[in-house]
Amino acid sequence: QCEVAINASPPVMATGNVTLNVTVPNPTVTISPSDPIQGAMVGSPQVINCTVSTVNGVESSSVMINWMRPGGGSISNDSRVTISPTTSGGNTYISSLQFMYLLKGDEGTYMCNVMILDTIGSASVELESLTVPAPNVSVTATSSLIV
Repeated sequence: QCEVAINASPPVMATGNVTLNVTVPNPTVTISPSDPIQGAMVGSPQVINCTVSTVNGVESSSVMINWMRPGGGSISNDSRVTISPTTSGGNTYISSLQFMYLLKGDEGTYMCNVMILDTIGSASVELESLTVPAPNVSVTATSSLIV
């Protein structure tokens, strides 16, 4: 509110109001390694990073990063898969999805969803064609005599 008084006879007073609407632009969301992730092996570890870039003035407490599994279910930490806490540096936030070891059933598209106040951003990466390594097989020869 702004008030203006003019020293006159009789005194003149005027009041005005202004409304300021502030919008937060959509964040930039990138995933690494790039899409699609190829050549991953069953049994090997895999880390997928989600990097979010925002504008100045966004408080870290307002940045929420959520990982979704193929088919749309939310991912939570378990003994094999962990989501690192979101770290920040300036206007950049990073969350990592870490697989201790991959299973064939881990194939599919993973999505990093970001919400900052009322704005939403997302990125996805496909973990495709997981290779199952050949099993180690050893053969021991024995001799037999057939009569």
